[in-house]
Amino acid sequence: MDLAASHGLRVVLYPHVGFQTATMRKCLNFAREADRTNVGLSFNLCHFLKQNDARDLALTLREAAPFLELVSINGADQGETKTMGWDQLIQPLGEGSFPVKTVLNLLDDLGYVAVTETLFNKLIDGVPSPGR
Repeated sequence: MDLAASHGLRVVLYPHVGFQTATMRKCLNFAREADRTNVGLSFNLCHFLKQNDARDLALTLREAAPFLELVSINGADQGETKTMGWDQLIQPLGEGSFPVKTVLNLLDDLGYVAVTETLFNKLIDGVPSPGR
């Protein structure tokens, strides 16, 4: 992390099933313990659903918000997501029964600004990004 910082780079932890950083909780604990300004978190909906109850989504995003730098969303099914296959947890946006808009609303309430919005606004100064 210090080496990355010395080159002006950020370290963004990605929770991935089967890895040391498998869950948002593990990544969040690691980021807090690291106590570095260049360490952040990513949130991936399908990996979250594979390991967590969807009822924990709001709390998880609220706790991660100060560190959140990247969000990856997709269509997914809802229900017993921990036992579902990837084909049910990784679908095109707009498909599946999981209410992805809930994630977007939570992120909006938390003040999260998507990287695409930031880049879009830098490229086209003064033009609001799509969907806003």
